[in-house]
Amino acid sequence: MAPSKHRTSVKPRMTDKEMNHIAGTVNVLVHQSGLTLDTAVEQLCNAGNISKEELLGHRRYEPLVTWRQGFYYVCRTGLKMTWTSIAAQGNWHHATVMYGSNKIKDYVATLPSRAMQS
Repeated sequence: MAPSKHRTSVKPRMTDKEMNHIAGTVNVLVHQSGLTLDTAVEQLCNAGNISKEELLGHRRYEPLVTWRQGFYYVCRTGLKMTWTSIAAQGNWHHATVMYGSNKIKDYVATLPSRAMQS
């Protein structure tokens, strides 16, 4: 059998601490007054120690994917952008943006209970 052309590496899962950091960061951003798209990108990149190109790109590894989903959530909730205008920022499909934003939204909704468990 010929070797596979695709890498089959196992991707490590994010810890609760990492997930709480991302969710906490996006939760603060959506409540920040005077938030702009550029400010959101800059603050997410700084908090996640990632570049703007990584945040707005297509690479699919953790925790980059989750930071990108946080970006979708901030754009939708904090900046009141449409799904298609968010998708245009990184040339993503609007359904990808909807799924990612809702995933973070569900996690952010559990933040108070998660903090009490820690």
